[in-house]
Parts: sequence; C-alpha cells; structure tokens
Amino acid sequence: MKPRSMLALQLISLILLSSNVMAGKNNKAAVKENAIPKHVSVTDPEYVKYNEMIRSKIMQEWVALPECSSDKTKIALMIDKSGNISQVKFVDKTEHEKCNEMAMNAIYKAAPLPLPPKSLEAEVFEEGFFIEFDRAMKK
Repeated sequence: MKPRSMLALQLISLILLSSNVMAGKNNKAAVKENAIPKHVSVTDPEYVKYNEMIRSKIMQEWVALPECSSDKTKIALMIDKSGNISQVKFVDKTEHEKCNEMAMNAIYKAAPLPLPPKSLEAEVFEEGFFIEFDRAMKK
C-alpha cells in the first residue's frame, strides 16, 4: 500500500456507525434480534479505494484556513442511494467556527458523493461514516 494511501486511512476514516448513533439515540434499541453486524476492515481493497474516492472529492472542495492549522473537525454523515447527503452532524468541532463551517461546506459542495461498491452498500447507506478534516491532509 502506498504511504499516501495509509495517511489517507489515518486522516479520513470512513468509520461505520449506526444511524441511531448519529441521531444520538441508544444503539441497542435499533438492533434486530437476527441482525448480523457487518464489519469491513480498513485494509480491505474496496474500502481503501472507496475511502480514497470520498476523501479526494471532499478535499478538492475544502478550503483549509491558516487558523485551522492545529485543529481537527470531525463530521458524521450518511448518504442516500444517489450519493446525496441525507444526514450530517458534527462529532468534534474546532474552536474556530469558520474552520467548522468550511469543513461542512466541503461536504455539501462535493455532493453527490461516489456510490460505494456493492460489498459496502449496507454499511454506507445504513450505517454512515465519519470524515475528519485535518490541515495536514491538504499537503
């Protein structure tokens, strides 16, 4: 794996989470008795490729301001089956509101986002993912 790809995996994580977590609800309430949780390794080749597509598209739209140099913003989001943003929520904000705003704007400007491969559809459409904005990603 290329060093840049590894950096991308470390800096922007498509970490799967339930839509209930995004809504701030108790995760156990939504689990079906016969549901089998899906897990995708961050080293899975399809995951790595999809991660890079998402990261690249959003980073093209992100304006990393100088005052954001040491801060990180983390946003949880879900997309629909057309790649449009269906839910979005700050997980971690910086103290600089403009940095937070620029991160959120990048997500909306990048939409529609690339659709996932079939093997990742359930996780992406039903679980969602995190996007982490770190100025080091723009280098």
